[in-house]
Amino acid sequence: MELRSDAITWYQYLSENDSLSPHARYSNVSVFNDNPSREWSPMFGKILNSEQQAELSDRQLALVQMVKVIQGKYTCANGGLCIAPDTCSCQNGWIGFDCRTPVCDQGYYRAGQRLFVQGMNDEIELQVFQHFLSQNQTYRLDPSGNGYANPVYEAVSERFVDTSRIIRKTEKRGGKPYVSHELQPQGGYECSLRAYTKWESPRFLFEHPNYFSRYMDTKTEEDGDVYTYWNNMSWGATHKKSGSFVLKESSMNVSGVSKSDRMFIYTNNGYQMHGVWTLTGHSWTKGRCIIEFKRVCHDPLKPKDLENNLSVSERNIFVQDPDLAFRTRRTFDDHKEYSIGEWSNDGGECIDHVIRGCFNNGTCVAPNVCQCADGWTGYDCTIPVCKQICLHNGNCTFPGICTCEKGWTGHDCSEPLCSQECNNGGKCIAPDTCKCKQWETIWRDGRKDGGVPLYQKPSGDPQMTGWT
Repeated sequence: MELRSDAITWYQYLSENDSLSPHARYSNVSVFNDNPSREWSPMFGKILNSEQQAELSDRQLALVQMVKVIQGKYTCANGGLCIAPDTCSCQNGWIGFDCRTPVCDQGYYRAGQRLFVQGMNDEIELQVFQHFLSQNQTYRLDPSGNGYANPVYEAVSERFVDTSRIIRKTEKRGGKPYVSHELQPQGGYECSLRAYTKWESPRFLFEHPNYFSRYMDTKTEEDGDVYTYWNNMSWGATHKKSGSFVLKESSMNVSGVSKSDRMFIYTNNGYQMHGVWTLTGHSWTKGRCIIEFKRVCHDPLKPKDLENNLSVSERNIFVQDPDLAFRTRRTFDDHKEYSIGEWSNDGGECIDHVIRGCFNNGTCVAPNVCQCADGWTGYDCTIPVCKQICLHNGNCTFPGICTCEKGWTGHDCSEPLCSQECNNGGKCIAPDTCKCKQWETIWRDGRKDGGVPLYQKPSGDPQMTGWT
């Protein structure tokens, strides 16, 4: 194909001496000088002086081939489409800058969320949550206002002014919501560390004398004790405990030494003795939480945190922002592209597991597939696991913790509570129920071999005596 003598293209050019220009992103101008001995010359077979030859050097001879092309190594994963420079449109079930982050609808993914990941974004969130984060990355809020992900970054753009001039400039990209295949915002994740069960959730809070949320910021209850030890997690107290119904009174002698202790119990119900839990009216809130991601690949050499120059597989690294950590860094000139973090899909895809993307610290490992943390089970990781059986209608409300029915206590709800003291060797065997100490009467008549019981049951056995 003959092109203008000053045209900039990506083709190889043929010279008048039958040589080829090298491959390049944009080839150097390579004018096909006139050579009367070559058939491409307009003066083929004629003899011209140098001035006449220069006037006839008016074209470039490009080698052109029509080919069918498909997306190459920069493809958007999991069926996503590249719809603009560095912009993927993801299929259902996947989100992220390269469509490698799975969606767990049964977890903390929210379709209407503008940000890819969202926290409270206040001044102390990173400081408070640092204890729970991977120590492999420096965490930061994106100054562009996109929370903890989807940063604004710089990239070189190119534009043809005409056939012989290209303008290159550095432009800002990113900072906009990633899009789905319908060109709508993808949604994103906003996590929480607190329990999410049928006993407590944004929709319901269980009220029971023995139940309280383990996820409340520290405060002293009316009985003088502290039951939760979280600080600055922005978890208001959903439950409160009353004061004790048991009063201990000590009497002193003249020297100020205690002579005796007396207990006064101001309730007839054993479950009330040490106070009861009730609702405060505060709602269930997510509180402070930051999502992390772990890139998992079949080929362990593929994933690398480019922001911190760390091998993800070797050090089990979690990252805060897959875009910041894994987007390929590219620069180029007319002849070559230079990239860091580039790899092909040969050998299997990579998936960015979403740490805390499912309830109760579960991890979203594939579309609508949660990998539950220890102590939790179920499709959405909301069912706590207790190795012990919660007896007497108790419920397993938190891993390894039974919430006992009224009147029962203990690790497995096997210990009854009695508001009254069971005296004279009696035992509390059920809520507010004493089993008194009794034994068979020893009185017998004077017959041979010890006789028979003087006081008998209908069966002939001795009647019981003792306490009632």
